Amino acid sequence: FHRSLYIWCLEVILRSKEILKLMYPKSAKVLKVGSLDLIKIVDCFIKYVPALPRISRQHIHSIEENIMEEAAWRSDSIGQIVEIMKKDKTKSPQQNLFLRKLYTLAHNRIRKLCIGLFSTESTTELMRLTFSTFKYAVSRHPELLQDRHLDHVILCSVYGIGKIKTVKPNVSFKRINQVYKSQRSHDPHSYNKVIREIVLGPGPLPSASTSSANTATTAIPPTPPIPYKQQQTANNNKKKRRCNQVL
Repeated sequence: FHRSLYIWCLEVILRSKEILKLMYPKSAKVLKVGSLDLIKIVDCFIKYVPALPRISRQHIHSIEENIMEEAAWRSDSIGQIVEIMKKDKTKSPQQNLFLRKLYTLAHNRIRKLCIGLFSTESTTELMRLTFSTFKYAVSRHPELLQDRHLDHVILCSVYGIGKIKTVKPNVSFKRINQVYKSQRSHDPHSYNKVIREIVLGPGPLPSASTSSANTATTAIPPTPPIPYKQQQTANNNKKKRRCNQVL
């Protein structure tokens, strides 16, 4: 509890001084505090510190949102929520609080997507079915979120219901992506991360350095060496062209 409280106090100071390198998630890793522990006290912290500046409140809410979006689902996170949910079928008050916040965030995003996609009278019903699908996936198969982003499951739920219900116009991933992009225009970095970094199997994504190395060695095959005679002929031709240009 005290370490979690310390982190929220520290985050307020770091944000006000714009010391970005030490902000969350660095602060949580150094103090070895799990995502659930931070979520547990954030509401109390905001409630009992009413004089918090607006920018500090926004910073705290952004951390809370990041935890529910992806930080809590990382396989290397402290107190892995996926393993806790798989083993403990009777949810603790701490887990219930986390899931309630998670479902609220997901419901709001699903509602916005459905309004942007389904301009029909059945929008409310499609919204309800999509949220039920999402909730079932998370509660019964939390491993779907491991090392992924919350929006991955949301977008797939929207796509699945749109296909099952044969909505017109056709609900394609292209249309979903367009609507999603317009709604995440305030955070292009997050949008690019969701669309481009998708884990298709177990295990986290490779690091940026590993990805670039793989791209350099496997994705783009090396240019085969030019035989010596062929290279010599090419060099001679270049010299002739230079001489002609000079003349």
